[in-house]
Amino acid sequence: MQLNRFAYCGNGAPAATRPRLPPFRGNGRWETLDADTLAEVCVHLDDRQLARLSNVDRRTLKLARIAIQRHLGLSASQWAVFDAVLHRREDVLLMGAPGTGKSFLLKILRERVRNPLVTASTAAAADKIGAMTLHSALSLGLGDKPVEEIMKRLKRPHNAHGQETINTITNSTTLILDEVSMLTAKLLRLAEEVLLKVRGRLPQLVVSGDPMQLGAVAAAREGSFYDAELVQRLRPYVLLEAHRQTEDSEFLRILNAARMGRAREADAKWLRANFCPKVPDSAPKLFCRIYEVERHNNEMLDALTMPLVFSYPLTTGKIPNGTPTASAFTVGLKVGARVLLTRNVPELVARGLHNGSCGRVASLSEGSVAVVFDNGATVAVKKIVQDFEEHGKVIGTLTFLPLVLAWAVSVHRAQGATLDAMYVDLGKCFAAGQAYVALSRVREAAHAQVDNLQLFHVNNIDRPALKFYNKCAERSEKRAERRAERTRVHALAMQYVDDDALEQMMNEFESRQT
Repeated sequence: MQLNRFAYCGNGAPAATRPRLPPFRGNGRWETLDADTLAEVCVHLDDRQLARLSNVDRRTLKLARIAIQRHLGLSASQWAVFDAVLHRREDVLLMGAPGTGKSFLLKILRERVRNPLVTASTAAAADKIGAMTLHSALSLGLGDKPVEEIMKRLKRPHNAHGQETINTITNSTTLILDEVSMLTAKLLRLAEEVLLKVRGRLPQLVVSGDPMQLGAVAAAREGSFYDAELVQRLRPYVLLEAHRQTEDSEFLRILNAARMGRAREADAKWLRANFCPKVPDSAPKLFCRIYEVERHNNEMLDALTMPLVFSYPLTTGKIPNGTPTASAFTVGLKVGARVLLTRNVPELVARGLHNGSCGRVASLSEGSVAVVFDNGATVAVKKIVQDFEEHGKVIGTLTFLPLVLAWAVSVHRAQGATLDAMYVDLGKCFAAGQAYVALSRVREAAHAQVDNLQLFHVNNIDRPALKFYNKCAERSEKRAERRAERTRVHALAMQYVDDDALEQMMNEFESRQT
């Protein structure tokens, strides 16, 4: 033992040196692996292992990212978004036709970004990616309250749900929003204000949608989503490859033509000839007008032999003008009825249920309805109270059961869903993009039974939305071209460096042999 060699020698004495370990004499040298061998190593690793491996050097980074793309099954345009979000932390606007894999890509991103807050504009889109609606996530309600009232409600004493919402927003580093086209510019401005009030700054934004699909019902009054400054600041990426429909199918070609308002009469004839003559009775039914939805639901309710029980709303105080009448909140139910939840109720959100969740009535009792929802949860849905405030004071209340019949739904509510089969009646089609959205809910024409298909409905599109989309697509294409050129130049440079390194290694080997 020679510990005294390294002992403290007194003030002013030279510091003792730490003993050095002998140099490592192993034969493992990562840089001697050729590209083919390294690529073979990457095949046996998952994307998270590859991400860690990519830190070794620039050559490994390039090969690892190629392997990550292959492992995740991402197309070229999907990979461009993945790279922008995960590696460069960009705020992106993800666009593309239905079936190009926007929801698939969002699922991958949500599993890999840190602390994501995953939201969607509609219940159908939220269910598809396992999210909640933006209204629920940020406590926006109907979007008719100023940010000061929303913050006041969130910070009320003993408001556990409000504090949980604040904590979730504060701890989230990335906000993912799907089907943004169904939101107005006014609501997006409100969402931005809430985020700034809670966090002090915006999180990373990953926003997805298709301007050529249905817009918000109130867009004419409150502005389309692409008018919002928040959206204008995002970097657009457009997905190009189709996945929902077969890429080379005639159905996909017609949908892409209809999306741009360019379908022809021959396309309409092909659709009529290839739609399913009769889908199963259990298939979802889509209608363009709300009264059509209500009429079908009432017919299905009448067919049930169980007793009919009505739930009536109760009002107190002063109800603001413009509030729907009491009949709009009156609902008649029977055991076995198909129902849909119409509000985000905090205690139900905790069970994975939100505005748009569907289920079947299991039993009826005084003041509540037991519902077996499609996610497997059996919940007693009770009446909720909606407050109406004026100058910070409650001036009236509306108490009602947040359920409606749901054998049929509107095309607007179905946006974002992918269906195995459906029935659609386009006879009352009225909105730009409505027929196109309805038809693109299925993968093949044979999966849909469609009545009253007219070519002018199919070609009815939003021209300002098309202008915005074309502008974004052009920016996305030019960016892809610039990146491809940089990648090509970098590859040539790396190839040149690799050749020099190989020549140096061979010279050293030959010198040792002589």
